[in-house]
Amino acid sequence: MMTASVDQQRPDGWQQPLETIDSWLQGRVAGLNAVRRSGLPGAGANLSLNGINSLYATNKPLIVVDGMPFEANEYGESIIANNYTNPLSLIDIKDIDNITVLKDATSIYGAKGANGAIIITTVSAEGRQATKIDAGIYAGFNAAPSNLPVLDATGYRTHLSRMLQSRGMSANQVAAEPYMMDDPSRADYATYHNNTDWQQKVLDNSMSQNAYLRITGGDNIATYGLTVGYMKNAGIVKNTNLERYNTRFNAQFNFTEKLTGIANLGFTYNTQDLKDQGIADKTAPVFNGLVKAPFLTDHILAADGTASPNLEGVDSLGIGNPSTIIEKIEAYNKYYRFFGSFKFKYDINKYLAASTLIGLQFDKIRETYFIPSLGIVKDTLWNDIANNRMGSQVKQLFSLFNDTRLDYNRTFGYIHSINASLGVRYQNNKANQVNVFTANSATDDMVSVQNGLAALRSVGEPWENGTGSTPTWVLTMVLKISCF
Repeated sequence: MMTASVDQQRPDGWQQPLETIDSWLQGRVAGLNAVRRSGLPGAGANLSLNGINSLYATNKPLIVVDGMPFEANEYGESIIANNYTNPLSLIDIKDIDNITVLKDATSIYGAKGANGAIIITTVSAEGRQATKIDAGIYAGFNAAPSNLPVLDATGYRTHLSRMLQSRGMSANQVAAEPYMMDDPSRADYATYHNNTDWQQKVLDNSMSQNAYLRITGGDNIATYGLTVGYMKNAGIVKNTNLERYNTRFNAQFNFTEKLTGIANLGFTYNTQDLKDQGIADKTAPVFNGLVKAPFLTDHILAADGTASPNLEGVDSLGIGNPSTIIEKIEAYNKYYRFFGSFKFKYDINKYLAASTLIGLQFDKIRETYFIPSLGIVKDTLWNDIANNRMGSQVKQLFSLFNDTRLDYNRTFGYIHSINASLGVRYQNNKANQVNVFTANSATDDMVSVQNGLAALRSVGEPWENGTGSTPTWVLTMVLKISCF
């Protein structure tokens, strides 16, 4: 018997094909706070039930998919600034039949359910024998947001003049700076007399595509549900996107009159083209687009104002070129996940049944990035100045899960009933993370970590079950009895 507050949702993924589960739940469940991480495709939302109750431990609810805990936390940090790899983006919302939110799940999952639980049931063909095929193809339009209000070239010069004088420069010294001199005969006049909309240089409208196929059916021996999906969602930050390939196979088998089985198997592959986010002052395109002086432009200009195909470098104010960040920085994330389980149930008699669920989860995340020397503010290492820099990282997670139990259900006189359960639940998670960073390859065309200087190479120590991973946990379920 469930005594906790329960809320059930049935998402219609056919109407919202690009949503992730966590962001879709925003505003739909009382007491569930869903705060979106960013506007990046697939970034999702941070979830908490009934508020924040700990400063140090996690406040996230437990995610359970088809009876097996779903590792929805990122283990180890991304090497791409402020990027979050969202495991829930791997589940196609069209694969979901039902979502049940439990405000308190300690009676079912022990301490891991103290923050509540979100129980997800994916596509099935229970009770269906005729074959049914559903297919959909979608296209969408992503609109870039309106510009944030920032200073134009005239207002920026006024602001800059005050800032320079506050740092000790005299009015004459400020007026002598090339970006303050209003003399069209100067060779650098065209360079410093523009009114560039830098936000439009880094943000743009984009398109999304989605294709999905679902086949369900079976007979009195077995029923099945098979889904295949493809999605590509371009970001509103130029040269960013999320691409996903996913397939899922769920089946129910009647081996004998007493022995039944359930298989739930899913494989997903995500690949993302990314850029640094947030206040990464040297490499985040949106941040640099907001602080870059509008009287400059992104391409080298001749004295007559003719634009060269070559991009400008770092300006005299020490700010990088947002267009270079967009076009030249490379940052990729590739994410694989296999998530599957098998459950067998044997009816010992009409009151007593034994069941076991064996589940396996394997993740692999590979990230790489390259930051060129042109147009990017140089970084300072402990032993050198980094002109260009590169990095690579691999993270892996292996999880084994088992839930074995005996269930007793009996009704007396069509009035009273007794339900009892006794069993054991076991989970073992092993995670590891290895990364390498280096700098100063010979040219910006040599982007791999093996091209950097060996003296500047830094290899992260591999760890297992370290920060961000979940150690082995075993929960022995005591006898639970419910009477009505």
